[in-house]
Amino acid sequence: MPGDTLLLYTDGVTEVRSGKDFYGEERLAAVAARSLDSAEALTSVVLSEVLEFQAGRPRDDIAVVAIRVPG
Repeated sequence: MPGDTLLLYTDGVTEVRSGKDFYGEERLAAVAARSLDSAEALTSVVLSEVLEFQAGRPRDDIAVVAIRVPG
């Protein structure tokens, strides 16, 4: 439907750790629920927040793809 967004990601996004805490699907869903203007903005924010969560040191592959239906 117009305005819908499909977000694809690797487990390196949701399974990243900070201490004993995982980034997890709830945090990812909260980011995805924001009203971002574009798929590019969404992927940028997700990547930025995941890297910040793990203090900027990726320990696993991280891939994020967002596709938004215009409208």
